[in-house]
Amino acid sequence: MEEYQIARSTVERTWRTLKKDGRVYRALRLPCIASYGAAILRELDVSQLLGSTVIVVDSYALCAYALEAGHLMDSRLTAKKSVVLGWVRDATTDPLPLEASSVLGVLKQIDSTFAINSKKNFQAANSVGNQVELLVAESLVPITARERLRPLPLPEHGWLLPGNWISRIACGLDGLPARIVAPDPRWFAMHRLWLSHDPKHDAHKREWDRELGMSVLSLVDRYMPHFPIDDEFAASLPLDLQPHLHAWTRSGT
Repeated sequence: MEEYQIARSTVERTWRTLKKDGRVYRALRLPCIASYGAAILRELDVSQLLGSTVIVVDSYALCAYALEAGHLMDSRLTAKKSVVLGWVRDATTDPLPLEASSVLGVLKQIDSTFAINSKKNFQAANSVGNQVELLVAESLVPITARERLRPLPLPEHGWLLPGNWISRIACGLDGLPARIVAPDPRWFAMHRLWLSHDPKHDAHKREWDRELGMSVLSLVDRYMPHFPIDDEFAASLPLDLQPHLHAWTRSGT
């Protein structure tokens, strides 16, 4: 009983500290993500899936990039009603441990109303319309028997795997913390610029993707010297991405 009381007191003290720090974070107007998105990332982190099995591949990554750069960006991500995750584990060479949670299992721990979209089995939604999508590079073999949420294979998602991923602690709008693990910002930006010219991509999203890619590249160039946009990086790009880097360079952004 004494050990239980000590543990309970520790948890309560920790939560008070987190809430206090969260209020300071919000007061400083640091970049935040939606509270439900933060809850999902926290649970994925606790379940040891974040950073080893999935990473964040949507505009929530902006929050991590802004914190890494120490420079705020225009943030229109807090109202997002979806979280897009990229599966990064290859089941053939690095299988999930038998005791590991599934992504859908984690979502249901947060909200039991999460269910898979019958027409898009890579997407799950809860009763109020919050969505989670799971994507994967075609080069990876992601499927495990326990994962009912099936990652959607896309060849271009292989471009989000190279380089050095970023891991940063941010806050949700409720002030509670969550870790964001995001792709190398240079590769993230190049992927977005490619999407902005992809005729199969939603036409309404192309301008946003172009702006996002240009902004992230400029942020990296000005405030992240440890992510150099140099000849070596340019040479590492596949042919499909090189014209977009040249266009950014010519723009002088």
